[in-house]
Amino acid sequence: ETLRALDSDSSSTTPSMSEEEINALPVHKYKGTGAQNEGSSLQQDSSSSASVEPKQDSKTADANMKASEDELTCSICLEQVNRGELVRSLPCLHQFHVNCVDPWLRQQGTCPVCKTTVGSGWQESRESETDGGDMV
Repeated sequence: ETLRALDSDSSSTTPSMSEEEINALPVHKYKGTGAQNEGSSLQQDSSSSASVEPKQDSKTADANMKASEDELTCSICLEQVNRGELVRSLPCLHQFHVNCVDPWLRQQGTCPVCKTTVGSGWQESRESETDGGDMV
């Protein structure tokens, strides 16, 4: 509600989306970043000489910092998206928690970030491309 009240520049002519249109948008479980792979490669190096260990600590810190920068944050609730949570992707490629973006789309029919209209036009072009089989 607060976001909609603050969004005074949105025109009332933008149609809301039906449940059918919203459900046609791709949803997937968030898999997280590749930080776990980096961590496992660092663990493999732990059998090397003791002089390398301080460097490993700095590499681990760098990997953790990079991972936190790469993690997905839902810009509606401002919470970090955790591994395994359902995420909906919009045609503009912005991603949000399903439970956050669906109520927005029912009211607005636009991306909350870039205001791109999300609607049947995208759905029709999507159907002519693929069946979405590559989505997980």
